[in-house]
Amino acid sequence: FVIPLLSGHVGGAVELAELTALSIGAVPVITTATDVQQKFAVDVFATRNHLVITDRVMAKKISAGILEGKKVGIVSDFPVIGEVPDGLVWCRNIEDLKQYTLGIVICQRMPGEIERLEGILYLLPQNVYLGVGSRRGIEKELFLKEMETVLKRNNMVQKQVCAVGSIDLKKDEEGILEFAALLKVPFYTYPAEELKEIRKVSSRSAFVEQAAGVDNVCERAAYRMCPKGSLVQEKICMERCTAAIVCGKIEIDFS
Repeated sequence: FVIPLLSGHVGGAVELAELTALSIGAVPVITTATDVQQKFAVDVFATRNHLVITDRVMAKKISAGILEGKKVGIVSDFPVIGEVPDGLVWCRNIEDLKQYTLGIVICQRMPGEIERLEGILYLLPQNVYLGVGSRRGIEKELFLKEMETVLKRNNMVQKQVCAVGSIDLKKDEEGILEFAALLKVPFYTYPAEELKEIRKVSSRSAFVEQAAGVDNVCERAAYRMCPKGSLVQEKICMERCTAAIVCGKIEIDFS
């Protein structure tokens, strides 16, 4: 027997147990209710689509509702592939979603507290590429505080960040390295000549160009990480650092 003990869905233990059992000729012991009854599990769906679950309690209520036979409305700001599974009802907009006591909204930005609807689980994509710049020796605490400010300004959360990027002059900048390690995301750096290949930027700085060899580090780094993405936060200057956000294009897969 192969028995998943912890994090069956988000951590992938159920899938790993099934694969292991298949490879060694054992029997997988799966007890999760949604798996046993072959029902839609929002945490599995979120993990497969690289979506952040913003409320674990609400996620459990969604799964419990589906197991009880309730219909759950769903709205997505992104293109969808495949058929919506049993238990979910596709809604054209938020107004349609209000017909249901439980619902799922897949969106780029987390609504403010006033705009949030009761009974709704918000799923946010992990598609945020954070381009950054900083003064030499910036402290981790200050850098973390300023990046959190940028994300909050855009109604985004840390778990949406999938990569951090900058110029290669910053490859050993401890504050940025520690920030990326905290988020458990890669930190990419690029030479100035490579960043210059990004033509479109919202602003240019002669001072930055003289010091770094390129006139706008953060926007160019964000675009370099995700060339086909959309700039949702132009270069913003803060205390001893700068930041820009590019969001990658995504599709929601139900297949």
